[in-house]
Parts: sequence; structure tokens; C-alpha cells
Amino acid sequence: MSLLFPIFICFFLVYNLTCWAKTKPLIKNALLFISLILLILHHFIDKKWLIDNGFFSETRYVFTSIWVSFYFILLVNIIFETFEYKNKKRMKSHRITSLISFTIIIFTSYLYFQINTVLPNTKIVWITENERIINYESQDWLTSFLKVNELLKKEYPFSERKQLDYDRLERIYLPKIEEAQKRNDKSGYYQTITEFLHEFKDGHVFFNGDHTLNEIYNRNAGGSFGIKLDKTINNEIIVIESSIDEIPVGSTISEWKNKPIVEALDSVSTIFSNRVPSTTTNMMYAKLNLLTRSSVGDTAKVTFTKPNNELSTITLVSANNNAATTNKPACPVEYKIFPNTAYIKIHEFIPTISCLHPEKEVEKVIRSINTKNIKTLHIDVRDNNGGYDKLTADVLGRFLKQSTFFEKIAVYDEKTNKFESAKEHVVTIEPNKVQYSGRLFIWINNSTFSSAEGFVHILKSRPNTEIVGFDETYGAFGYGQKQVLLPEGLSFTFPFGRPLDINDKILIEPDKNQVGGVLPTIKIIKTKENLLNYHHSDIRFMFSLIEDISK
Repeated sequence: MSLLFPIFICFFLVYNLTCWAKTKPLIKNALLFISLILLILHHFIDKKWLIDNGFFSETRYVFTSIWVSFYFILLVNIIFETFEYKNKKRMKSHRITSLISFTIIIFTSYLYFQINTVLPNTKIVWITENERIINYESQDWLTSFLKVNELLKKEYPFSERKQLDYDRLERIYLPKIEEAQKRNDKSGYYQTITEFLHEFKDGHVFFNGDHTLNEIYNRNAGGSFGIKLDKTINNEIIVIESSIDEIPVGSTISEWKNKPIVEALDSVSTIFSNRVPSTTTNMMYAKLNLLTRSSVGDTAKVTFTKPNNELSTITLVSANNNAATTNKPACPVEYKIFPNTAYIKIHEFIPTISCLHPEKEVEKVIRSINTKNIKTLHIDVRDNNGGYDKLTADVLGRFLKQSTFFEKIAVYDEKTNKFESAKEHVVTIEPNKVQYSGRLFIWINNSTFSSAEGFVHILKSRPNTEIVGFDETYGAFGYGQKQVLLPEGLSFTFPFGRPLDINDKILIEPDKNQVGGVLPTIKIIKTKENLLNYHHSDIRFMFSLIEDISK
């Protein structure tokens, strides 16, 4: 970020001080004018910087609020200066305004410099807007698809690992795009691009569009049948949540729409999943979720066995379930300390305005448990959406006693036509002064994603540490995002960086067989009892289960 903001603050601060002293109007007006110019420059230059580098969204809102407030204050001061100049006398209300301005300056300066302390933990590879956004909006559907296929063939970082055949993709999807273009079928075009992007089996491939994308989703998965399913080690499909009185939690589904449940699951398409499945386990969970979703008003005849062994059949009707979304906590790090153990929940490795340094929150917990001589710590990264790798490395520094290699990022180089890594693209974990060296349990699930997977990967080799879960992590560790703008308001992003270990091997990302992610060292057996307790018990159940398994 540029130095324009602190320079603006200095000039505007001096201007406010002149409001309380006998200063010539020319000097005051000059300071005010320079402050205005600096604010405008800061607004446009640093706003572009924030957007280019994808700085966490809350910061953009904060800076927007700061800009609006300062523009307003400057406008008020200009009005006062104009009035005082014409009437050749000072106004008491101007002094009050300058006092308010002074207070805002102190607060925003503190916030600005606090935000800037977060910057080193946000990016490893910095790219410009031109590099980050590829624009094919003006091309026709066919031409833009061919260009996308060529672009990804060059720049998608896992083509070789996944053995992607771009000629095959062209043979499959080009005729579909051509047919959609002939019929001017926007919905068909959107769905074809969606199917094409799912071929990459990468949770870091995201796509966006206009209302057409929502319409396609609603036609296929906009309604819910009111139950959630899971799969046991014996391949039983059980109900883990239910809003249907006739189907109690713990029921076992045997048939769905007059098909055996296994056959019904196999026939489910995953292209309407919230996140592109990366591994076979992701695929299984996506199918379990989407089986219980359809268009609003659709029906499903379901045969199931209740927990009391009573066999029943019911016809469910899919309804629109606008469930309230869960609000993110103010701080991504939450914790509880018990007499003999401690628990830390890390929701994501992304700072928030109210918690700019999540790593210091972890440090605070460690100080407390070290003082209380607690020897067992549970860290919960289930459903963690990842975040910044450098911030993740900072948190890891509280658990490792020596400097440790985390990753290096290889990016596509136009000159060599290869993926190359540079010295500045290496992330190393440096040990922190505050350390936890006791017994450590890391809780994972199949929604432990991205940077959180790197966190688990590193701690897996730490002494006295166990990784606990039913499944491996998600299996999506690509770095960064490039955005591709397509015709008809459609766009998608893909990772541009290839994370490598110290031996230049790709980290965590799945192979051609969709095998990837980080495996648990303590695998919880998917019995019906364990799954139901897991979904309906508090963290103390996990404590006791882990203790029993790890004995």
C-alpha cells in the first residue's frame, strides 16, 4: 500500500491544528487543498491495490467508510473556510468540527497502521490486475471456450498431476457450446461451462453468473426434502438430521424413488454442489447432499427402517428451505479451557477487523494453558475454509520448535513455458517465543480446506501429535486465484500457483484417481453410533472418544 494515506493524515492534522491558532487563511486553505488532493489520490490508487490483491473484504468496507467520512469532513471544512473568508471572522462551530476531525484522524490512523501490520501475512505471490483478470467477454461463446481451454492447458497448475486431456475436453464440450450458440440457449451454455469446470475436480475452481446460474440451480437443487444423510463403514445410508416427523434421526434409507439407495446415489450428478469435488470422498458427500435436493415441488418415494426396526415408506415433497445462514464469529479463533485440557476452534486463517492478528489469539490461549500446566490441547479445524498461507505459517510457529519449510509456490512463466518458483515464493515457519509443546490433537473433516490442510499437513509430522477424523481433508491446495470473464455475465476463477514441498513434489492436491488431502492418524470408525454422536453431541464427546481410541 502507498504512503499517501499517512502523508494525507499529516497534512490534515496540521490543518486541524491551524484551526485553533492564528494562521493566515492562505496557509490554511493550502493545507486543506493539499489534503483533499492526497485523499483523492489515496482513494483511487490504494482502492485499486486493495482490489488487485484481494485483501480481505472487511478491510475494503472499512477503507470505504474512512474515505466517505473524510470526504464529508473535508467538504464541511471547505464550507467553513469559505464562510469565514467571506465574513472575515472565525466560527466556534469550525473549532468543534476540527476537534471531531482530530479524533477521527487518531482513530483511523491507528486502524490504518494496524491493518498494515497484517499485510505481510496476506500474499506470497503478488500479481497485477492485468495478470489476475483475463477478459473474454467480447468473444462469442465458441471462441471464448476455445481460448479458455488453451489458457487452462498452459496455466492450470495441476494438469499433469491430474492427467487432464484437453483435446478430449474440447471434443466433448465444443459441440455442446456450438449447439447452445446456434439456439442462443444461454441456460445450455451456462450448464455446459459448469460441467466443463467440474472436469478439473478442484475445489478452488469457482464460478459466478447472473440470474441464469441461480435458475439452473433452482431447477435441479433449489428445494430440500428435509433430511441430511451420511454413510457408515457398512455402506448404510443413515439419517443424521431430519425436519420430517415421520423419519426420525437414525433411520436407515434402503430405497429412493423406487431404486436401491446405492443405485440412486450413483446416479446423482455433482455439478450442482456448492464446491467442486476434488476427491472421491468429496464426491460421496456431494452425492449424499444432492440426493436430498431437487426442484421445489418434486416428490421422492423413500423406504427406510426406523431405529426401532420398523420398515416404513413415505413420499417426500421438496420444499424451498431458506435457512438462515450462520454468522461468522467476530474472531476466527475461539477457545475453551477445561481443568485438564484445552480446546481451540479455528474457523479460518483470515483476519477480521475485530481480530487482525488471529495468531496472537492462539498465542494468548497457549500462554494461559502453559500457566495452568495443561498438557493436552485439541485444535478443531473442521469446516475451516482456509485463508492465507503466511498467516497459517505464523500460527504454526507456536507449535514448532525449529525453523520448518512450509511450501514454495511455482507459477507459470511465459518465457520458459513452465511452472517456476522464485526465492520470494518460499514460506518458512519460524518458531515463536511462546510455544506449546504438550500433547496435541487436530480435529479434521472432509471440509477442512485449503490453507487449513497445510496446517494439518505440517503438524502431522510434529511429535506427540495426532490427526483425528472420519475422513481425509478436502484435497484442494492450489494457490491464488485468476479470474476469467466470459460472455453472458459468466465468470470463473482458478488457482494459478502450484504448492511444492522441499523436494519439488506437489502438496496435498489430488492425483488423477482423485486421491489427495491429508489423512487422519487416528481414524474414527464410521459406525452408526459414532456418526450420530458426532453430529449431535458437544465437544466433550470428541474428548472422550479420542481418549478411548488413542489409549
